[in-house]
Amino acid sequence: MNPFTLKYGHGDISLLSYIVPNSSKKEEKSFFIEKKSKNILQSTGFIYLVFDHRVTDTYKKELLKNNKLKVSEKLDNDSFIAFLMTDSFDGIVQLCANLQGLAEIKIAEPDFKILCKEYEFVLPTDDLLEHQWYLDNKGKDSLGNEDWKYRKGADAKVTEAWELLHSITGNIGSDTITIAVLDKGFDLDHPDFQGKLVAPKDFSPFGFSEPFKIFQDGQSSDPNIMFTNADHGTACAGIACAKSNGKGIVGVAPNAKLMPIIYNTAGGRDLRRMFRYIMKNGGDVISCSFGNLGQPMDSLAIRSIKECTTEGRGGKGCVIVFATGNDYSFLKDNELANHPNVIAVGATTSEDTFAPYTNRTTNMSVVAPGGWGHTGTMATTDPGHINRHGTLLALGKGPAKDMEGLDFKQHHHFYRFNAEGTSFACPLVAGVAALVLSANPDLTAMEVKNILEKTADKIGDASEYTNGHSTNFGHGRINAANAIRMAFNMPLKLYPPAELPSTAFVKPFKHNYGKDIKSQILAHEPFSMFKFSPSTHQIGKRLNMSISVPVDHDMSKVLTAFVKHQGEPTPFFGAHDIQAQITEDMFVEFSIDKLLPGNYFLKIMNFDKHTFSWANGGGAFTLNFTVVPNAGPPEELFANLDFRDGDILRV
Repeated sequence: MNPFTLKYGHGDISLLSYIVPNSSKKEEKSFFIEKKSKNILQSTGFIYLVFDHRVTDTYKKELLKNNKLKVSEKLDNDSFIAFLMTDSFDGIVQLCANLQGLAEIKIAEPDFKILCKEYEFVLPTDDLLEHQWYLDNKGKDSLGNEDWKYRKGADAKVTEAWELLHSITGNIGSDTITIAVLDKGFDLDHPDFQGKLVAPKDFSPFGFSEPFKIFQDGQSSDPNIMFTNADHGTACAGIACAKSNGKGIVGVAPNAKLMPIIYNTAGGRDLRRMFRYIMKNGGDVISCSFGNLGQPMDSLAIRSIKECTTEGRGGKGCVIVFATGNDYSFLKDNELANHPNVIAVGATTSEDTFAPYTNRTTNMSVVAPGGWGHTGTMATTDPGHINRHGTLLALGKGPAKDMEGLDFKQHHHFYRFNAEGTSFACPLVAGVAALVLSANPDLTAMEVKNILEKTADKIGDASEYTNGHSTNFGHGRINAANAIRMAFNMPLKLYPPAELPSTAFVKPFKHNYGKDIKSQILAHEPFSMFKFSPSTHQIGKRLNMSISVPVDHDMSKVLTAFVKHQGEPTPFFGAHDIQAQITEDMFVEFSIDKLLPGNYFLKIMNFDKHTFSWANGGGAFTLNFTVVPNAGPPEELFANLDFRDGDILRV
């Protein structure tokens, strides 16, 4: 319906639209949005009706009858509470608007249920929620400090989706929706999975008597320490549906059930067996973080996916989500993630950029936060270590310290902060699909896919999209809040681009000596700049730098690096100490012979050889910094400092 204004009490109420969530209950079939307050109003089917005192009883009876109104309570001779005797209340506001236009009617107001303040939405209290930038990126780190790694709005809009669901349903997702996660193991004793497990099953061909066996880690120096084979599966399941219990993280769909499925092979018959089992046991959404197997789908796999997405859920179809993989490559059209019935998911960073490891594809559905080690990685669940007697040990598989230096192993041995990959973008989207089905369980799998694609936010440069689709970003970055709005038939919200923090033009790399740093100049930016701060024992030594570009670099453009001590370098009038150009050789090395105290700034710009001018963008490049003595072989590479590239979980 079009927006209109009703007389309401001593003022007016502006109703923007209506929504019709799935329900068999008549009184739950009509919701309205108040334009100014954005409150969700639920019709009760009752109308407060006051006639002019000159109106006859005959006229009153005829008006009530003609409009299918039955008197529920007579307040006085002219005032009534009437009930609308129709199958739904969708037209009740329009009816009141029509009645208000009659001279014989003094008051005609619909009765609404309005949530009281004590039932207002409150965010989950889990203690690691502030680390989950992928749910709600505030542009700051978990301590509230502005950080170049985070752009406000570079997230999946999950907390806003929870608030919308809560305003209508009273919860942050249904507990009748089940997410099946296919992986190689799960820690079923994890506190975030308790009370939500449904029909776990081991489809591996190795004959485990128990589907989630604990086995001894052959690399452990302590024979009493046992490990689960469950790092990846536990981390993926946590992002999808870790419960809200006041501790650790919160999954995207925290109330959803979890169906853990173990696999080791994924051919056509394997997929058929797993998908048929999931369908039989009530699975609604399937998360598959193995989208790139490097070989074409066989015919049985193609058929199995089609059957699952059309016959599951009583004929509405199971929603299947696949990760595209992390091989820096382009998928063939006949690989699993490219099946037309699945949702193919790539990864984005905490800066709202394309995660460069993501496999691109012509069939990319959406992208979602997946983390990147050179910006922000993701906090999620991790198996707890146990000994042979099942006693929990405060050891943890995550890094020794979290991003703020807190003692990670002692306090959070069930969690990690360093997950990274399309494997984790995939269950995030699966969780959003579960929220959409919470809003409207009557949707088909293809309708859910369509909603996620239509409501995704276009990120990156507009030139990357052709007819609304990009091989990098698909239809855009997932937007859970707008997906919920579309599921409820609400008007969508327009979101501004993610905000760039004021400090974001400088990316510090003081802990990255001797490590390759993959970065890029974004398409809409004129440069990328980094800050290097030598430590006391590095002063006086030589800093070797190298920059390389991938083989598909546009050779009509030249990346140029400028270095300046204690200030921003510029390409004009010699306002820099060193410069180097990366031409067709695609690799360049340069150095500072004697490091001085203070800060060094490295600025990388892109020169267009056709126009003889500096150009925005420039694509990907790789940096490396090594501190060495002034002569002789390298003395120290500093690979053991706080930058833990080796710890990053990218699978």
